[in-house]
Amino acid sequence: MLLSAVKIFNCVDECFLTQHVSDPTRENSTLDLVFSREPELVSDVQVIENLGNSDHNMLTFQVHHQQRVINSMRPRRDYHCGDDQSIKEQLKTVDWEDVMSGDMCTSWDNFKGILLDVEERFIPLKRKCESKRCKPVWMSNKALKSVGRSTRFSRGTRIKTIQLFKQQTTKQQEKLNQQNINSKGSSPTISSRTIIIY
Repeated sequence: MLLSAVKIFNCVDECFLTQHVSDPTRENSTLDLVFSREPELVSDVQVIENLGNSDHNMLTFQVHHQQRVINSMRPRRDYHCGDDQSIKEQLKTVDWEDVMSGDMCTSWDNFKGILLDVEERFIPLKRKCESKRCKPVWMSNKALKSVGRSTRFSRGTRIKTIQLFKQQTTKQQEKLNQQNINSKGSSPTISSRTIIIY
């Protein structure tokens, strides 16, 4: 136990970290720690009551950081609206023997230059706002697909539930109407006006 504490202390010391918790967080011991690389990065550390059945107290603190605002609008090519016919006509006029006559690097530079020129002339720009993209930077594509499936599933389940509810209501209404006709008495009916709140 003492060896582990020495290792932690040495690691904190070597990495120039600052530990911000000075009050005990479990009985008389300070076991819950907050480290930062800059002393001014964390302030107003408070030890508050415990959460549920835990015997450790919770910590609250303020983190001070600066955020850069980046213009997320950048131009992109709209390949769906490109002029394919003009691109084909332009590429037919290229003397490919002359373009590929040099060494590999020169041939590649010539080929790339032609393609970029055609792209510049015949494929329009579109502006796409990255802040409206489907997923955050930290989310993987697999997680995004899972969220999409979950959303579609819940939407489909909700629609099916409403449809089943309407069908059951209609069946109950028909059953009561049939009973009303058979008994020739006054039976209560189910109102078809129903409010569903999500």
